Amino acid sequence: MTKPSPETVCFNKKARTYDSSAIPQKEAIDWVQGRISRIDLSAQILEIGAGTGNWTRIWLKKGFKNYTVSDVNPAMIEVSKSKLQSNRVEYQVLDAWKENSEDEVQKYDVITSTNLLQWAPYFSPKKVFPFHSNLRSAGLSIHCIPIAPTLYEFYEWIPEIQPFSWKTADEWKSLFEADGFSILDLEQKKNTYKYVNLQSVLRSIHNTGATLKNKTLNLRPFIKKFNHPLHVTWNFLWIVARKSGSFERS
Repeated sequence: MTKPSPETVCFNKKARTYDSSAIPQKEAIDWVQGRISRIDLSAQILEIGAGTGNWTRIWLKKGFKNYTVSDVNPAMIEVSKSKLQSNRVEYQVLDAWKENSEDEVQKYDVITSTNLLQWAPYFSPKKVFPFHSNLRSAGLSIHCIPIAPTLYEFYEWIPEIQPFSWKTADEWKSLFEADGFSILDLEQKKNTYKYVNLQSVLRSIHNTGATLKNKTLNLRPFIKKFNHPLHVTWNFLWIVARKSGSFERS
């Protein structure tokens, strides 16, 4: 049995607190929910890194009938099952970054995610998108991704931390194109959020399961220094890309 990564363990532990703290991520879903209305309701869909089911709920409300939910964190899947209570969903514990052998590959018309691709362990097309092997010819890859300069304020408050490595919209576009996809839609949105102090910012990030780099750094002096209202910025990218071929189910 493969040993779970520290990230997997952390996200598992935070499955019950994710929804109450992931306000920017949930508002990003609200922003993009109307953009899936032109997809055939009979399409076979795979959601990767589905977490607690916030994006899944939107697809089900639209009436999609063939929907597979996957996440590498079993605790996240259990929360999703409890929230959705749907018999139209198939659940799988699936690592989106693992390459499947040919006999393991199940084909879908659409592969989608929100707030996932930024966690890709390597940034080359074949490493970021191993799940594209599950996509039929001319299938759609649809994602909402936090992008640079999200949380840039951290670099001003605590230069020693370097909290996350975000890619720009142009970098994501190039990665999809390098994997043989044409870009059908590309949009960006920025939101700013107010917190009572730095400690509340750190707590909200921690409660979603994300971890900051440089864990050995003593944060107490910074928490004391920034014990006043703060604003943080989130930037999101909506990208729809099509695999080469005609959009017909085999």
